[in-house]
Amino acid sequence: METNELLKALYGCTSKNDIEALFLKDFKKCRSNNDLIKLHNKYLPYIWFGRAYNSIIKKYTELRSIIETASTAQSTHALEEVFLMGETQMRGKAFYDGLYNITIKKATKKQIKKTDDDLVEIDFKKVEKTVSDLKDKIDNETFEVARNQTVEQVKIYHLIIFLALVTGRRQVEVMKSLEIDYNKRRKQQVMFKGIVKKGKVTDDKEAGLILFIDPADAKKYLAMLRNLLDVSDLSNTKINQKYSGVLTKALNRYTKDTLGGELTMHDLRSLYAEYAWETQSKGYINKTVFFDTVLNHKVSVTVASNYYKFKNKKESVGTDENV
Repeated sequence: METNELLKALYGCTSKNDIEALFLKDFKKCRSNNDLIKLHNKYLPYIWFGRAYNSIIKKYTELRSIIETASTAQSTHALEEVFLMGETQMRGKAFYDGLYNITIKKATKKQIKKTDDDLVEIDFKKVEKTVSDLKDKIDNETFEVARNQTVEQVKIYHLIIFLALVTGRRQVEVMKSLEIDYNKRRKQQVMFKGIVKKGKVTDDKEAGLILFIDPADAKKYLAMLRNLLDVSDLSNTKINQKYSGVLTKALNRYTKDTLGGELTMHDLRSLYAEYAWETQSKGYINKTVFFDTVLNHKVSVTVASNYYKFKNKKESVGTDENV
């Protein structure tokens, strides 16, 4: 069952605002501890169904805020007892604090299947050079064009590979759905829209990270790609079927001298995340959580480890500056 189908069946509505309004109405009707337990049980599907830890945390936070703002005779008990994890050591603490700690502990304890010896050693200075070379060829149109190609085709391939490296997004997102927004005063505050999850494009804006170039330039190159390539009438599956092979060949042709010429487009996300970890991870203790964050996954203890493929050949790498 899809999430919206379940919400419609249980609450008669699907939007966040409508469900929160219904929750407030139901909460104000509570007159006893037993009523609060029934309320919690009623809204468990809304809080938990189909959600990962970070989304569950967010839902509990939102409902706790409603309870606190309502300030009824039942608010204190609801906040301190019912809308908590329920474990003794978490009494009096917000649910999301405890749940986040549990997430970190599980991620820390998880044994990554790949050992350090399994990782591909790549000099990240060469990653920087690859990005710089791609950018230079795009700006000056100094491409090597085969007889069966056009300059426009080759430019499209360079743009897709370049944008995949600087945004860390999937090829179908770069080609079709990705939108970039940023705070002009604080350019590090970047938002991505058009992220594909479970095969579908979401309308949500999520925090993003641009590497190697300025966010304004990233938007410029994305607009350049959109002007050259329109795949809006193709499904994500069709886009991957049509372009995956040719992009893999192009990627290995363009990066043979710097990255070895044995990569896939999926590998670019791994390179992006690993480079980000070494240059942008200040304040993060756990690599799994950091990877999930920069790749815009649901925070989990399993997904990010699939992207552990590369390690830096040298101890020092460059910072996130224009190339």
